[in-house]
Amino acid sequence: LGFLGNYINNKGSFSLLASTNGLLCIQYIADGKRHRVRTILIANPATQQAQPVPGTARHLFQGRVVGLVFDPPNEPSSIEEHKIDQPKEQLSEKDHNKFKIVQAIPIKNISYTTTGFRFVIFSSDTGRWVMSNTIVNANIKEDECDKVVYASGVLYWDYQDSLLWFDVSKSSGGIIKMPWMIQGSKSEKWDRHSIDTSIDDVLVCTTITKDGLAIYRLVEGGIHYWEL
Repeated sequence: LGFLGNYINNKGSFSLLASTNGLLCIQYIADGKRHRVRTILIANPATQQAQPVPGTARHLFQGRVVGLVFDPPNEPSSIEEHKIDQPKEQLSEKDHNKFKIVQAIPIKNISYTTTGFRFVIFSSDTGRWVMSNTIVNANIKEDECDKVVYASGVLYWDYQDSLLWFDVSKSSGGIIKMPWMIQGSKSEKWDRHSIDTSIDDVLVCTTITKDGLAIYRLVEGGIHYWEL
């Protein structure tokens, strides 16, 4: 990450907030004499380019995970490259690096029995932050999330027993119960799990228990369900 030299120095620290399809979202905190300055960078190691994201101090809660939406443009196949009668579409550098940053903001309701989530979004197209009108209410015990995964146009937040999901293009969201919750098992047996993206861009949940390792695929077809 030497190409980040224009934005960072040896007097600060940086951490990886999110990565999607090769694009990185990096947080850099500079140790100033009077106060610490926080900068969020989007970096592409493949192109050796980086750019700061404006307005993060006002819109992103520090310490909460963020989701990164990035779909790299499809590279033309070798056959298509040799088609003289079909000119290849030229993509600008901006088109190559279109991205969105999303953070789920928990809001306790009046009764404190459920947690409502709203979504603050930054788009590289507009260069602005917006707050989505979408509110997802969920019966989630803890509002701390360790990981966000992007798969097939949807972001997923891992809240231990539940998945919070948000479709950025449709501005819709919801809650999906984890496989062990659907099976009626106690969550303590399934504490060792991880969500990730498979090679065909499908969300998977890997669990490890005393019975062994299991991998579940999230199938979308009008209604979400888990497939072992």
